[in-house]
Amino acid sequence: MVKLAIAEDTLQPTPGSARHGPAGADLRNLDFRGWDLVDFNLAGADLSGANFCGADLTGADLTGVNLSGTDFSGATLVGAVLREAHQGADENRRPVVMRGAWLCKADLTGAAREGADLRGADLNDARMVMTDLRGADLSSARLRGANLSGANLRHARLEGAHLSRAILLTADLAHCRATNADLEGAMLERANLTGANLRAATLRMASLWQAIVEGADLSQGDLRLAEVGLADFSGSCLEGARLGTLRIQVTAGLWVGGGAEPTPPER
Repeated sequence: MVKLAIAEDTLQPTPGSARHGPAGADLRNLDFRGWDLVDFNLAGADLSGANFCGADLTGADLTGVNLSGTDFSGATLVGAVLREAHQGADENRRPVVMRGAWLCKADLTGAAREGADLRGADLNDARMVMTDLRGADLSSARLRGANLSGANLRHARLEGAHLSRAILLTADLAHCRATNADLEGAMLERANLTGANLRAATLRMASLWQAIVEGADLSQGDLRLAEVGLADFSGSCLEGARLGTLRIQVTAGLWVGGGAEPTPPER
């Protein structure tokens, strides 16, 4: 790890405006541990291999940065912008580490976090639309109210994650591991949960309208008052699950309740 060597005036706030850092700069393998980088503009910078452990990047602009192998463990990124942040070219890609980081209300729209380590991270109310989180580890992460619409969470680890009221419209959670996850009141309409392991997960009052839940493990889970209209549960395991009153009953994707065919719930 290389110690940071940047002219002092480069890292000074501009009077009457946000603090400006070396936007677009080459900051590979540099050491920012514990630094105060509140509101800094690092957009487009190459931060691969850099160490931001414990740093304060509240409100910072990291749009389009290269985060290959970057370590943000324990860092504060509340309200930070990480739109389109990526992990470098395929041949040099290394997962970013954000274990225990504070990312509540951060904007990660379109960011690539494949294989990222987000264990125990705080992502409450974060915007993560179309974010690539394939194979990422979000075990015990807090994502209450987060917007993950269209996100790719295939093979992601979500054991014990807190996703109550999260928005996961059309999200791809195929083959994810979400045992003991809290998805109470989550919006999973048209989401793909094929082969997902949701054993002992809480889906109480969640909306699974037109979701694909084929071959999923929902055993010992809680689906009471869940909205499951036109969802496909073909081959799913519901052994020991608490069903109570499902708002619309389905079998293999076909509505089997009485009366007229239901319409999607209003939001």
